[in-house]
Amino acid sequence: MDECDGPDWIVEPTPCCACSLRSDSSARAGVVRRLPACLLPAAMTDPDPEVRCEVARLIAEEWLTAMVWDRDAGVRLIVAGRLRPEQLTVLAGDCDPRVRAAVAGRAVPSALLRLVEDDAEEVQRVARLRLGMWHHPGRPFAISAVRGKRHLM
Repeated sequence: MDECDGPDWIVEPTPCCACSLRSDSSARAGVVRRLPACLLPAAMTDPDPEVRCEVARLIAEEWLTAMVWDRDAGVRLIVAGRLRPEQLTVLAGDCDPRVRAAVAGRAVPSALLRLVEDDAEEVQRVARLRLGMWHHPGRPFAISAVRGKRHLM
């Protein structure tokens, strides 16, 4: 029997144990670490951000994009660290500057161009630094961003 075919691996908790699991988020996050991969999507909507952060660290990449809309910035920060660079554009407009800075550190030029004009100075700095990496003589069609102007080199 596959580990996802049935609940034979789940032990019914005693009332005392069940109370502690409901109230102790780190215990619930520990339980998430032991879940089979096929059950992780069910924990994506857990009310506790610590549990959702653990899910974001462990979940398969095809489910990860569904977590970019999580209400907790900590979860979105983990997601920004795991998504492929070409998928980061959706998080370039995130409301939290920490998430945008994480995106700027890994994003492709199309997302970086958006972040170069960001309100947060740290996000602008990281985006300009990364754009500078893309712009060098050995790279044809490098993208250069000057405040307010965008053009291909």
